[in-house]
Amino acid sequence: MEEHPEHWRNTLMGWDFWQDAKQYEDKISQELDIALDLDLPKRFPFNLVPEETPTKRQRRLSMSDASKTGLQRHSSLSTGVSRFRAHERRTRSPSPRKVMTSSLNHFTSRGSAPMTLSALRSGRSSPFKQPDLPPGVIVKTREVSPSSAPPISRQPTPTADDFATAESPFIGFRGGLTWSDLPRTKKTLGLDLFGPSGEETNGPSRLNIIELEPLCQFRCLRSLRITGMLQSYQAFIWQAAWLNLDLEELSLEMGLEPEIDSTVHRAQWKAIEDGWEMDKKHYAEPVYHGNLGDGALHPDIGCGEYLDKHSIEKAKILAMARGRTSQRMSVKHLTLSGFVVDAGPFLHWFDPQRLQSIKFKGQCLDAGFWLPQSMEHVIVRYPRRIELEPVAVKMVSGDPQKELKVVDI
Repeated sequence: MEEHPEHWRNTLMGWDFWQDAKQYEDKISQELDIALDLDLPKRFPFNLVPEETPTKRQRRLSMSDASKTGLQRHSSLSTGVSRFRAHERRTRSPSPRKVMTSSLNHFTSRGSAPMTLSALRSGRSSPFKQPDLPPGVIVKTREVSPSSAPPISRQPTPTADDFATAESPFIGFRGGLTWSDLPRTKKTLGLDLFGPSGEETNGPSRLNIIELEPLCQFRCLRSLRITGMLQSYQAFIWQAAWLNLDLEELSLEMGLEPEIDSTVHRAQWKAIEDGWEMDKKHYAEPVYHGNLGDGALHPDIGCGEYLDKHSIEKAKILAMARGRTSQRMSVKHLTLSGFVVDAGPFLHWFDPQRLQSIKFKGQCLDAGFWLPQSMEHVIVRYPRRIELEPVAVKMVSGDPQKELKVVDI
């Protein structure tokens, strides 16, 4: 903050607010680090108190017990125990395992020997009910091996963690009750918001902004990818980025490219594509091309998505009321598509010690993009045209009549 005070005075809350917030977050971070460095018994002070075992209490003797001698009391006790054991032996029933073992032994003891009708009728102890057969009929039984049954193939069932990931996003996500199918413990999340065409509109339908509010309930995300956006959802996207302290990969892709109506800005802003060069300077005056921090370009400039530093600032204030946040976002790899980009968000809200790469996939405009001195190590990638040189092929001379074969069908 001390390196660029003019930029921090240009924020919504001002220099004093964010300086106070920085001191508070530093204090909380130090307390957490101290608590994590302590040994486990010292983290919980109640473990330092010696354990108190409950005192043993004996039954008070009655007058009848006092009239008896020690031998009489011992004999009466042994008599009661012997009666209890005798009653237990009489009432105890054989265990189910013994019953099953004896029944199976009785049934399989005959093996494959022939069984007559009298033998079947005499086997009343068998647990299997035998049908009534006419006299003189001989029944042969054979023992079936349990290994002859075909093995049951079990295929792994897909889990919720393998669904709606950054590698394979949820196509046509519409929000609503669909959020209940996504566990809040997911570490990777991918949503494609490009919906099908509606009946009333000629083009694809836009997802309502409020439908993305449950995104702020996640706390374990390490990778977040949202594609096919037809309007700005930065209000909830940045809240989720602040609340997920271990978020490393963030990919935001618009479904439409920005349109610039202002002739002045159209001449100044260059497309980030093959032939573009990033400005090498490390400082410039603060600029803002957004509209009230909603993530969209100012209407006087044009229509499109703008990487809005004020939208990120408002999202952090709301995230601080929801849960724990850090001073800067923990994003390491940022991917953008269809955005108008300047230096403000990177100067204020991205951590120079964590940010490693910025990738512009396409349809992005440079509206004054530069990186501070502390982000010289950050790798910036953008689309480049790959030109392949023609390869010379050696001509082979030959007689077509001899080499070609004609097949009649």
